[in-house]
Amino acid sequence: MAVYAVVGNMLVSIISVFCDNDYKMVPKLLQNIEEKVKVPHEIILIDNREKFKDDPADFYPATIFSKGCNTYQFEARRFAVQYCNGDYIWFIDSDDTILSVKSDLDFTEDLILFNHANYTSLISLPPTWYFRKQVLNTKQRFTSITRNQLDSYIVNHDPFTTCCCTLWNKWIKKDLVSSIIKDIPEGLEIVASEDVLYSALFIDRSKTICFCNDTIYLYREDLSKGFNSKITTDRFFHIIKGRKLSRELFRRYFDNPEYWDNTDVSAAYFVYKAFSTSDAEICLKEMLNHFSVEEISKVQNHIWLEPLSQDQKETLGKFIAEQNL
Repeated sequence: MAVYAVVGNMLVSIISVFCDNDYKMVPKLLQNIEEKVKVPHEIILIDNREKFKDDPADFYPATIFSKGCNTYQFEARRFAVQYCNGDYIWFIDSDDTILSVKSDLDFTEDLILFNHANYTSLISLPPTWYFRKQVLNTKQRFTSITRNQLDSYIVNHDPFTTCCCTLWNKWIKKDLVSSIIKDIPEGLEIVASEDVLYSALFIDRSKTICFCNDTIYLYREDLSKGFNSKITTDRFFHIIKGRKLSRELFRRYFDNPEYWDNTDVSAAYFVYKAFSTSDAEICLKEMLNHFSVEEISKVQNHIWLEPLSQDQKETLGKFIAEQNL
């Protein structure tokens, strides 16, 4: 372990991707960054707009790039890396909020893992905060470990309990990101688990990791359409887009893909979201393009599906039975 806080010349490249749905939030985000981020930084924006491509907006002081269409987050993030000049890359979402990034931050590790908070109707701490408390000395601002030590800093054999499966709580060395994305094919349309896949790659390929207790990010769950209790069928089709492909990539890049991409958890999540729509059956049918009948059947009693009504559980059972005829 190491404890330190040395001011240096580290530059952070902050990447955000926006589209037709959220481009009007970007000027506020840029103002937020300039007010809260006290380390040297640059801002790279990827413009995924199609319908409102020519709508004027003030994106100063960011640098903007575009492929001329909506490439979705996975490809947009891969595309953005080539334009980064920073020592570290920080992928953030355009509808979230930066809290405070102090000027004394300076690192040498491959991966930096920060704390974050969630906002729904009030601000709350995420489960990762409580898991970290179990394995870290939370009075210590910095804890530096090697990748080989990581298993000693996770709970229940799940790396995401302490590392989190999202990108916005991580700073990743640019050289590491570049070495990883060079092997990723261009133009893949992936929405489902795209941040989990990138997070897994960055964690797994890091030689050194630093846990920093600073809380630098506020995840606006209240603005996240994927977490709404009720969603449209169109939204379901969007959030599951590319799930089969991302599963294939997990199996291509990892010897132990289930360690990073638990099939039961993923299938249960999408079953639950299917019943959050007005037409669960059409959404369950779409799931068959990404999961086998056996994989869907296996999660009928998963803890994530406990909130389903008895009628919904019977509908799920009937759907599975019909596929097995």
